[in-house]
Amino acid sequence: MGNLPVKYGFIASGLSIGISILLYLIDPEIYLKFNIIPQYIIEIYFMTYVVSIVKEDNGGFIKFSEAFRSAWLTYILAATLIALFTYLMMNFIDPNLIERLKVLQVEAVESVSKWGKLSEEELNEQVEIINSTNPYDIKSIAALPVSFLFPGAIIAAIIAIIKRREPIITNV
Repeated sequence: MGNLPVKYGFIASGLSIGISILLYLIDPEIYLKFNIIPQYIIEIYFMTYVVSIVKEDNGGFIKFSEAFRSAWLTYILAATLIALFTYLMMNFIDPNLIERLKVLQVEAVESVSKWGKLSEEELNEQVEIINSTNPYDIKSIAALPVSFLFPGAIIAAIIAIIKRREPIITNV
């Protein structure tokens, strides 16, 4: 396995950050609404790619544990670097994005409240929480990679299940 997860974790995060910047330059609203989609696609691609390389290096065989570890380490590094970039983007590059994000979140809560049957008091409570917090302060960003560990682990497990191929040992 070597440094493959590190190498491709850096490549995945660099590509994701590049696409994030492109989306931001096109329209900050597009960045806020759709940025996560290309990030996950890129991360999953490179997680799978790393496992494929390790499998090929092992003569077409890979244990579940090795496939899982390779994929998950790639994901963890990429998610951490993307979280760091997001912190910089939201707090230093364009702090106005946080206010735009809050507007989008309030609109989403108001929309959901209609079919979720939230009372006016509950709706106002949710809006107050959104308006009084910074979802991209240093504490929140520090927790992001940890909060992404679980979905990353599930994705890595699925990739490992699909890609695993252990040699058949027969007693002759």
